[in-house]
Amino acid sequence: AVVSTQSTGEEYVQASRRLFMYRGEEQGEGVLMQLPNITATNLRSRGSFVIQDGEDRLYVWHGVKSRAHTVAGAFAAANKLFEKTDVTPTIVEVQEGSEPPEFWALFLGGRTPYESLLEDDRPYTRSIRAFNFYEDKRVFKFKELDYRGRAPNIPAPYPFLQRELYLKVEQPALFLVDAIYTVYVWVGWWPTHAPDGEPLQHTGGAKSQFTERYKLALKSVVSYTELAEGKDKPEMSVVWAGNEPESFKALFPWWEDSLVPGLPDESREVRPVAEELKQFLQTEYTLQELQDRPPGCDPLRLEQYLSDTEFMAIFSMTKKDFKCLQPWKQNKLKSAHGLF
Repeated sequence: AVVSTQSTGEEYVQASRRLFMYRGEEQGEGVLMQLPNITATNLRSRGSFVIQDGEDRLYVWHGVKSRAHTVAGAFAAANKLFEKTDVTPTIVEVQEGSEPPEFWALFLGGRTPYESLLEDDRPYTRSIRAFNFYEDKRVFKFKELDYRGRAPNIPAPYPFLQRELYLKVEQPALFLVDAIYTVYVWVGWWPTHAPDGEPLQHTGGAKSQFTERYKLALKSVVSYTELAEGKDKPEMSVVWAGNEPESFKALFPWWEDSLVPGLPDESREVRPVAEELKQFLQTEYTLQELQDRPPGCDPLRLEQYLSDTEFMAIFSMTKKDFKCLQPWKQNKLKSAHGLF
């Protein structure tokens, strides 16, 4: 049963039509979370939702992959919404795939597309897991995110919130998100301003350290996936903040595209982890390629990716002789060729 209703972080005006998502694995400790928009895009196939329509009517919608404890908890929570009033509401239970027309009419925009698992016959009997990759005193580490509502032996379909990726850690952050059949690497962004509004400038050293963490994160995901149970290993994909596909957004109870304003206006498609790793295996580039700052290259030593022949043609010395120069002179020579 529900113990309280909560909002997703904003204040909402009491309205005659509201949308809630049921969250909670422990019996008797579930919570109805009021969502900011009454749109079908908020529906999740592994969850159950309550829609208040007017003062005396409730719909309880169960996704096709909603587990028994979620179904029971959502129905109990719906019954408690009006327990402190004199109203005895009519409660209509609806199963995903069998919705009557009047159900879709409750949503803004009607029956808009959402990430449905209706045609997915695979079992969803495990919790989503998430790990934060970070550096501590020059040591690459990871930490699994904790979900306080977790219950023993009961899968948690939507344990984590978007803000745990966006707001709870320093950016650019790196996360592994295990969605059972796909393991994602989520990559954050380079902030342009500090919390106090001051512009930020990121040094080449900071970017070089992040590139190394990113490489280690990709390798860690490969190792993690190799340990997965079963014959069929999950897919591995990289997604970037502000460019998450709908399939990734649907791993969270709700998603706000405007949660963090001012994200880089850069379109990046989902990429296989194997393709991303290839860029770290390439050891030689042409001068023109290096001037475009290829991903995976150490920005502080771009000149070292030149072939020995091209290096000699550009700098009139060997790489060994170049390393013997004073740092200021190295930088001056690199700058003359667009490598600094």
